[in-house]
Amino acid sequence: MHPVVESFVNTSDDLASILASTPDREAPAIEAIISMLEALRSGGSVEVLKKAEAVDTKGLPPDLLALFYIYWARLSTKLGRYTEAALLTERAKAAAGGSAPAEIRALAIVNESRIASGVGRKEDAYRLLDGALDLVSKRSPRYPDFFFEKAHRLAQAGLGIRVESECRSLRERGKLRDSLYLSFLIIHYFETGRIGEAVGCIEELRRAGHQNQEASSYEVLARVLQGRAGGEVPSGVAAVGELLAGRPDRAMHYARMRAREHPGFLYGIQFPQFNMIRAELSCGQGEAARRLISLRRRMGNTHYLDDFFLARADLLSGDREAAEQRFAAAWRACERYGALKRLEIEMSLACELSRVDAMRLAAATGRSARQTGGGRAEVSTGDVDAPAAYRSPSPDRSHGSSYGAAAATGIGRIVGASGATKDLREAILRLAPLDVPVLITGETGVGKEVAARAIHESGPRTKEQFIAVNCGAIAESLLESELFGYEKGAFTGATEARPGVFEAAGGGTVLLDEIGEMPPRLQ
Repeated sequence: MHPVVESFVNTSDDLASILASTPDREAPAIEAIISMLEALRSGGSVEVLKKAEAVDTKGLPPDLLALFYIYWARLSTKLGRYTEAALLTERAKAAAGGSAPAEIRALAIVNESRIASGVGRKEDAYRLLDGALDLVSKRSPRYPDFFFEKAHRLAQAGLGIRVESECRSLRERGKLRDSLYLSFLIIHYFETGRIGEAVGCIEELRRAGHQNQEASSYEVLARVLQGRAGGEVPSGVAAVGELLAGRPDRAMHYARMRAREHPGFLYGIQFPQFNMIRAELSCGQGEAARRLISLRRRMGNTHYLDDFFLARADLLSGDREAAEQRFAAAWRACERYGALKRLEIEMSLACELSRVDAMRLAAATGRSARQTGGGRAEVSTGDVDAPAAYRSPSPDRSHGSSYGAAAATGIGRIVGASGATKDLREAILRLAPLDVPVLITGETGVGKEVAARAIHESGPRTKEQFIAVNCGAIAESLLESELFGYEKGAFTGATEARPGVFEAAGGGTVLLDEIGEMPPRLQ
């Protein structure tokens, strides 16, 4: 076992400290991991990824190589380069093999969980985390770190109550560092609406000389919710402030700005990532909010507050009975997870909700419970024994809505009545039968992949594979093997041949997204 890996597995020491004191036999790899750890703490850096790519991995011991790939993948995940992260994690698992320490194999699984969470597959993310915890003995010095990973993710989903007592026990026994425990509490308290307690933990964390980016973001949001914000704030926080002030149009402006800056908002489960749904509802656009929730659910991204948002959409469509049932389900779920204060905050952000409607919804919580014998409302998506993040999305039962309908395919993906949209549909139908390369241009977010899928599904290749590759988000050394595959033994851990994208697509379609970002040699 390499000395770095041995120290990591057998102690609870910080990896950066272990690396800093190791002999410099594999200096480039060690330095790259240290740089990646620093970048992870500071928010990430593409330049550090380039430094990692420049490392010559030939001759590295397999367990150290696995650790190198794991942290490269972790930084790629933080930067939203999920395809690259998945390829790196695959290499880490291959390098580790079945003989590597359980902690190293579990780290690779945690990476898979982070990738799944990053693209919205919340149930998969939790299943993978459970698998990682199952690998590691509770006697391992690293077990608290793996447990914190799960606790952190549950807290982000507003489900921290499920692990709160175990986190406290680990801290009291000296197994969980104070900084990690406080970080958990900050998220847990904030996501369940206990803003004052969250702020207290942020101050305690700062007094102890610790701070992290997530805690800083929550602190800014807390100031807005408490009415004591000053100066400029990020667009995601500004949207919340505008809703509190009763200015839904301004909130929509900031929510859209945030969505352009961070298009992955549909994948998120933390407080600011519901801003677009909040803004749509506050502007009276109930069906638009339903569509957003539908998109989240198709990814496996559910939350017990979905019922509250859908209750508001039901009110906007005039279905008061369904709204009352949904609100009752949301109320009971929030009560179960200690999040009633969060529901109060959400009510204060609901600009379209009249005081009378709010009172009727609140009154319905008792009436609905009596009608259902204390069980869950039939339309509930959040009030069940398992947390929403562990469940498959339940079918929608809203009235007169397209919510939950099968996803559109082919030319049906192109929605709109403008002249430009009509021209686009006609172009797609002309191109679909042809066996020619097609260049699709447009700014980020306009739907280039949607158009590519429409072409694929409208022609003779519709039953074949459609594979999209973001060429601008994969390192050159990985991109080549992703596109063209590799043979057994091509690199350490390549125990078998792997087909590339072009071979895997067969007679189907490959979308080379951001092809202009590829190195000229590969182009």
